[in-house]
Amino acid sequence: MAAFPFHSNRTNAERRSTVSQRAPRQSAKREIVSNSSPASLSARRLRAYYAHVGQRSQTETVAGIYQAFLQQRTWKQKALSKALDIGVEPLRRVLHELRERGMPLHREDDHPHVYWSVPKDWFPNSVLFKREEVPELLRQLRRIPHGPGRARLLELVLSRLPSGHAPAAPDLIVTRETSDQENQYLGVVEDSGNGRVALHMRYYTASRGVAGERHASVHRVIVGPPARFVATCHRSGTLKTFRVDSIMSARLDDAVPYIAADSAAIEAYCRASLDGFNEGGAPVPVSFRVRNPEARWVKNNLLDGVTM
Repeated sequence: MAAFPFHSNRTNAERRSTVSQRAPRQSAKREIVSNSSPASLSARRLRAYYAHVGQRSQTETVAGIYQAFLQQRTWKQKALSKALDIGVEPLRRVLHELRERGMPLHREDDHPHVYWSVPKDWFPNSVLFKREEVPELLRQLRRIPHGPGRARLLELVLSRLPSGHAPAAPDLIVTRETSDQENQYLGVVEDSGNGRVALHMRYYTASRGVAGERHASVHRVIVGPPARFVATCHRSGTLKTFRVDSIMSARLDDAVPYIAADSAAIEAYCRASLDGFNEGGAPVPVSFRVRNPEARWVKNNLLDGVTM
């Protein structure tokens, strides 16, 4: 590569003069920087710092707040600040922002303390189970009689479990199969009792061998087997026991008033029933003797309503 020397017509004195004229401008620039206040320098440094790590800190704070309120529904502001290792004022700002964005946070001032809380049933569109509660949940689900609902819930829970939960042996727990009528009608029977809404049903009465339309107000559901429910019959106005597998069709009917019943009367009716059978009227005591060794078997296999 060829080198081309730089030629200038200016003398050395002229060059020195030019440099000396530029020097005050550089000094002025340095003076402007040095005259900036310590507060503004600190603010600039903070802005630069948060531009680098601020998003991560905000994310960690929000995650910590969610975890804290999932574990404990009410927090004293100072205690929450200490638990999250964040200042009270930054914490207060984040809590207000979360509340403005829809988190159901409630603030209560009790001078000198400030309390923050969320509803007991709060978890965004979900129900929360702790890891240590899951085994008991699975045990109870596996004991439910076989049916579409049980299968659907077990599949849902098992598919969302974290790793480390050992599956149960598939043939370990044997439960009864639910009937088609139970799968189809037990839910609406329960809804009648829970919502206190009359139940309209087409029902088959085995003693007469006929089916007919009727209304009933459900008070108690007995899972069985077989599944039954105690209800006030709107025809007779008395308590009766109905079998779910005798229902041919059923629906809620809010056009017909629900008939309430006294809890004591329901208890007395159930105590006077023998394995779901009750003709009404005063109960008639009946006793009998069974010799040994058969008596030992009978003792462990008495029908509901029979005592020794």
